[in-house]
Amino acid sequence: MKVKVKFLGFNFAQIQRELEIELKGHKDHTVSDLVRELSNSIKKFKDAVLKENGSISEEVMIVLNGEIQAEREKIDTIVINEGDTIAFMLIAGGG
Repeated sequence: MKVKVKFLGFNFAQIQRELEIELKGHKDHTVSDLVRELSNSIKKFKDAVLKENGSISEEVMIVLNGEIQAEREKIDTIVINEGDTIAFMLIAGGG
């Protein structure tokens, strides 16, 4: 199953802001499966997106097909499908 992944606001994304990734194996993949795959293949993604305990940083917003996924702790229940677009956005802060 192929999905499109976008990285918005990350330093490592200057090199590659968008990619297509193929998830193999079982049929029902989740955002958690995608995060695991990206973490294993892109070290800078892991460092920028995940906290030490493996959960998604509060500074990162996940957008699936244009819809914000507000509950980061439930990424293992958010199913993704062939052709979906998942964006990881770094939330800017400061004043």
